[in-house]
Amino acid sequence: MKWTAWWTRDTLTYAAVIVSGVIILTEILNSLYAFYFSPSTFTIPNIFQAPIEAVPFDAGWIGFAFIIVNGFLLSYVLARDGVDITERLLLSIGLGFGVTYVVMILIGILWEISLLTIILTQVSLFVVLLFAAFYRGLTLKFYGFLRMEKKNGYIPKFSLLDAILLIVIGIYVVVAIYQTVSYPAIEWDSLAYGVNYAKIIFENGKIPLIAGPSIGLEMSASYPPGVQLLAVYLYVFAGNANDFYFRILQPIFGLATIIVTYKFAMLVTKNRTASVFAIFVLSAMSTFWELFVHETYLMCLTLMLTLSAFFFFKAYNSNDAEAKKYETAGTLFCCFSALTSYIGIASFGLLLLYSINRRLSAKRFTWLTTLASAITLPWYIRNFLLLGNPVYPFFGIGNYLDPLLLNSTTQHFQNWSKVPFFELFSIICGIGAGILFLAIVYLTFAKRKQFLLIFPLYLLLVGVAIMAVYIPFLRYLMIALPALAIILSASTKSLLTTHNLVERTTAIILISLVIISSVAILPCINSFKPSLTRGDDKWSYLSQVLEEGDAWKWINENTPTDARIATYDIKEYYIERDIFTLDGNESAPLYKMDTIEESINFLEERNITYVLSVPWAAPLDTRMPPAYKWCVLTRYLGDPRYLPPVYVGLNGTAVYHVGPLEEETVYASFAQQDFAPPIKHVTVNLTITNSPGPSSGRFYMPIPVDYREGLMMATVNSSKHLVSVELWNEIIPETMNTHLLEKSTLVKKWPVQSANSSGVENPSFVWQINKWGYFTFLIVDREETFKESFNVTVDIRFYNYWDKESLFMPEGATMQNR
Repeated sequence: MKWTAWWTRDTLTYAAVIVSGVIILTEILNSLYAFYFSPSTFTIPNIFQAPIEAVPFDAGWIGFAFIIVNGFLLSYVLARDGVDITERLLLSIGLGFGVTYVVMILIGILWEISLLTIILTQVSLFVVLLFAAFYRGLTLKFYGFLRMEKKNGYIPKFSLLDAILLIVIGIYVVVAIYQTVSYPAIEWDSLAYGVNYAKIIFENGKIPLIAGPSIGLEMSASYPPGVQLLAVYLYVFAGNANDFYFRILQPIFGLATIIVTYKFAMLVTKNRTASVFAIFVLSAMSTFWELFVHETYLMCLTLMLTLSAFFFFKAYNSNDAEAKKYETAGTLFCCFSALTSYIGIASFGLLLLYSINRRLSAKRFTWLTTLASAITLPWYIRNFLLLGNPVYPFFGIGNYLDPLLLNSTTQHFQNWSKVPFFELFSIICGIGAGILFLAIVYLTFAKRKQFLLIFPLYLLLVGVAIMAVYIPFLRYLMIALPALAIILSASTKSLLTTHNLVERTTAIILISLVIISSVAILPCINSFKPSLTRGDDKWSYLSQVLEEGDAWKWINENTPTDARIATYDIKEYYIERDIFTLDGNESAPLYKMDTIEESINFLEERNITYVLSVPWAAPLDTRMPPAYKWCVLTRYLGDPRYLPPVYVGLNGTAVYHVGPLEEETVYASFAQQDFAPPIKHVTVNLTITNSPGPSSGRFYMPIPVDYREGLMMATVNSSKHLVSVELWNEIIPETMNTHLLEKSTLVKKWPVQSANSSGVENPSFVWQINKWGYFTFLIVDREETFKESFNVTVDIRFYNYWDKESLFMPEGATMQNR
C-alpha cells in the first residue's frame, strides 16, 4: 500500500521529468550531431563584424505601430481587468499580429492588397476598437495605465542566480538577433514559400492561385499564409518587398515566447527562480534558436499555441466569470494557429481538452466553436472552392495534381527515411505517439485530475505524430518545448524540495543536462547563419552558405530579364527570373514525351531558355525527386546538340542552354574561367614542360552534379612518353609546387602506383563519377631523362547512368570504383 501511495502521488511528476529529460537529451544529441557534421560553422559568433544587411528606416515601422496599438485595444476589449502589464503586452502582441493576418487573408481573398485598402481597414479597425475600449472603461491617463492592476503588479526582485541566468539568456538573444538582422534569408523552405511567397503576394497585389504537384511552391502556396501576409502587410507600408520585415518577425515571436513561458511557469510554480529556470531550459534548446534566427512560420505557431495553452490553463483555474475572457482569448489563439499552418488545426484539440476537463456547458462550447469557425473558415473555404480540398494538397485530393508527378513528390518525402537514423526515429516517434495518446486519455478521464500535464503532452503528441508520419525533423517538437520546459522546471523544483536522495539526485541530473545543453548554444546559434568568411557582399555570403548561390548570381547577370528557368529546385527567391518547375503542373506534358526533340520544342514554345540543375535534385542524393529520372530532358543534360552546359558552379550546380550551341561557343564560354567544357565529348591539348620535380601539364574542368552515377572515360596520347594522370578535387594553381600538392585532395590516379614508379605510354582510364565541382587534371611525365617539352592530347567522354549499359570498355582501360 505504501508503494502504491508513493506511485499515485509522484507518478505524474516523474512522467513529466522523463518526458522533459528525453527532450533535453535529444537536443544534446542534435547539437553533437550537427557539430560532428558541420565543425567549420561551429564557432563563436562575432557580433562586431560588419553586417551584410541594413536596418531600413521607412514607413514599414508604421505597420508595426498599427499592429501593437490595435492589439492593445482589442486586449482591453477582451479583458479589461484580471491581467497584469506583462500579460497585457502578450495579448497586445498576439492579438495584434493575429488579427492583422486575419484581415489580410480576407483582403487577399476578396479584395486587393494595396496601401489604400490596408490603410482603410487598419484605420477602420482602430476606430472601432478605440470606441469599444472606451466603452469598456479605457482611459487615456498614462499614469493610470502604469498603475493598472496594481494588486497584481510589482517590481520583481531577482536573486543572484536569477540574474546570472537572465544575463546568459540575454547574451543568446543579442547574438541571435544580430544573426537574424545582419544576414540575408537562407532558410531552405522559406526560400521556396516563406520570403519567396510573401514577395509573390506583394507583387501580385493579392493571394494568387498557385497549385500543383511540385515539391516547392505549388505544394505549399495553399497552406495558411499568416506569417507571409504579415510580411506583405509591412512591405506595403515600406513600399518594397524588403525581407528585413520577414526576418525581424521571428525574433519578435521568439521574445514573446520567452515571456509567455516565464508567465506560464510563474502561474504554475509561484516561484521566480523556477520560472527563470524554465526560460533557461527553453534557451538551452538549439531548435528554439534555429527557429529564432531562420525565416519560418514555426516560431509564430509556437507562440500562438503556447498563448492558447496559457490562457486555457488560466481559465481552468479561475471562477466562471473570469474564465470566460481567458477561454475566449485561448480560442482566438487557436484560430490564429490554424491560420499560421495546417499543424495549427490541431490547436483546437486544446479547446476540446479544456472543455472536457472544465466540463464546459454545451452553450458555451457552441459559442467558442462558432467564434473559431467564423475566423478560421474563410481560408479553408477558399481552398475547398478553388482546389477541391480545404487542406490542399494533403491526402492527394484536389485540382491540378498530376498523378505521376504527385507520386514523384510523395516518393521524394519517403526517401527521407533512407537518411541514417531517420527510419528508426520515425518508428520511435510512432510508438511514442501511441503512448502519449493513451496518457492524455488517462489524464483526461482519471478521477485524480492533473490538468497541468495534459496540454504539454498534447502538444508533444502533435509534434511526435508529425515526425512519425512525415519527416522526423526535430523542429516539429518546437511547438511543445515551452510547455515542456515549464513542466521540467516545476518538476525539478518539486524534487529539490524533498528529502528523498533519489528525487534530489534526479533533479540534479536534469539541471546538469540543461547546463550541458547550454554550453554549445552560442556556436550553435552561429551555425544557423555562419559568419562571412570570403568576400564582403550578399552574393559572397549566399555562395558561401548555399550550394547554388554562385549559379543564381550567374543567371541574374548573364541571362535576359525575360528568360524563363526550368528547374527541380524549390529555392527560387534569389533568382530574378521566371521559374518553370520541372515537376509542376505546367510541365506534366513533358512526361508523356518520348523524344528529346519533342521536349526541347515544348520548352522553347514556353520561352524557357535555360535549365538549372542543383545538387540536392540530382543523382546520388537521397532527396532527388524520382521525376528527375522519369523526364527525358535529364538524359541529355550536357549534350551540346540539345542541352549544352553554359555554367557550372563550385559545388556542381549547373546551368544548361535549351537548344543547341556551337561547340566553339561552349568552349569559349568555359575558357573565360580557364575551364575545359564538361560536354559529352571534349578534347584538350597540353604541353608538358620541364620543371623542378615531375614535369606536368594541367587543365581544369568543372563536373556538373548531373554527371554523378555516370562514367568519365579518357584516353591520353602522350607522344610516346611515359606519363601518369592525376585527378584533384579543386583548382591547383600553376604556381603550386609538388610539396604543396600534399595539402590538396587527390581523387584518383592512373595508373595506380607509387609516385616514384614509371608511368605508361598512352594511358586510358575510366572513372565512375562520385564527386562534382571543380577539378584539376595533371598529366605528369615520369621519365627521368626528360629534357624537352612535348605535346599531349587528352580525349574525354562522359556517359550518364542511361548510357553505361551500352558502353564498350577500351582495351587496357582500368575501372576505378567509388
